[in-house]
Amino acid sequence: MQAHYAEAEKARGRPLGAVGKYRVRRKFPLPRTIWDGEETSYCFKEKSRTALRQWYSHNPYPSPREKKDLAELTGLTTTQVSNWFKNRRQRDRAAEGKDCGYVMSSIRYYRVDQKLHHVSQFITLVYNVVESGSIYQYV
Repeated sequence: MQAHYAEAEKARGRPLGAVGKYRVRRKFPLPRTIWDGEETSYCFKEKSRTALRQWYSHNPYPSPREKKDLAELTGLTTTQVSNWFKNRRQRDRAAEGKDCGYVMSSIRYYRVDQKLHHVSQFITLVYNVVESGSIYQYV
């Protein structure tokens, strides 16, 4: 790519700026087969997700210092930690907008009447609903 930049600079008679380099890259794209880097992973490791979930159940609004500590603990950046908490709160708010109790995206917890309960209590609830035939008395 440097050779293409040098050729374009020589033709223009001055150094290329960001837009000029962008145009050269568009004109001479690299073949896809030469990428030998690692694939980018967009999901966090289970250990990191577990630590974030546990903290979220304790405090969904961590301070900047707590975010920094969580980032060190999980191996993520503070921006990733902040975004995880922001997304999780947003998903919970969206789920609260639904009419009755619901299962959250996290398998480990469910929410009924604004309180987090453990899965064993969820199983008990499901059993009671099945036995009674009505979900409305439990919501």
